[in-house]
Amino acid sequence: MQTTRILTVSDIHSRVYLYHQLSSRVRSLNPDVIVVASDWLDAEPLPDDKVFSIPAAALFFSQFTQPVVFVPGNHEINEGILEFEKCLLERGKKFNFLATGCAATLGPCTIVGFPPSDLEIHPETWLPKLYIKHGEKMGSLWISHNPPIESPWACPLIEEAVKKWQPKLLVSGMDHCNPIRTGKWKTQIGETVCINTGQILVPEPGVLRCCLIEMDFLSNEPSLPVAFRVTLYD
Repeated sequence: MQTTRILTVSDIHSRVYLYHQLSSRVRSLNPDVIVVASDWLDAEPLPDDKVFSIPAAALFFSQFTQPVVFVPGNHEINEGILEFEKCLLERGKKFNFLATGCAATLGPCTIVGFPPSDLEIHPETWLPKLYIKHGEKMGSLWISHNPPIESPWACPLIEEAVKKWQPKLLVSGMDHCNPIRTGKWKTQIGETVCINTGQILVPEPGVLRCCLIEMDFLSNEPSLPVAFRVTLYD
């Protein structure tokens, strides 16, 4: 049995205190992979908030020895993401960026990234191509900026894709009021477990919300997990 530990986080918006808490979580949990589920750049203004510049954000992520996978949000669809990539590459780090139609296979786990709903790209234009390339293992873990359901920012296109393809797990962000508004941080669509890790946007000393996913595979070959566990930290 092979277990892959994946730490996922979203909506940290260049905020220094959230970045530092992420670093502490990585040190304490020692995951195999770090997944940043969108909006790690471009902070929205809050009183007395300290934020990283784009080069400083790239320097921060270059410290990790684990692979870091990035999925775009609505704050990563402009020239800022090009500057971030340039700065990361200058530090000798690979930019694992899951733009539309891309997947990353790390060990036995295949991770699929969804574009933000702002781009209005229908999943049926690219998901079937991923299935041809990766087969059923593309259903291990999906990452999206927008939640599929139960949110003002829910994306019907993602919900439709989940209903049809039934991945094991989908992690999203975007909704900064969930689970306060709904009273829950996970839901289910058919056989798919859906997790929302959007941050509560408060100035220091806010607490980082993230989750650790532990996926069990029969071997180190890319495949679907036979079991998984999710632990929320907030």
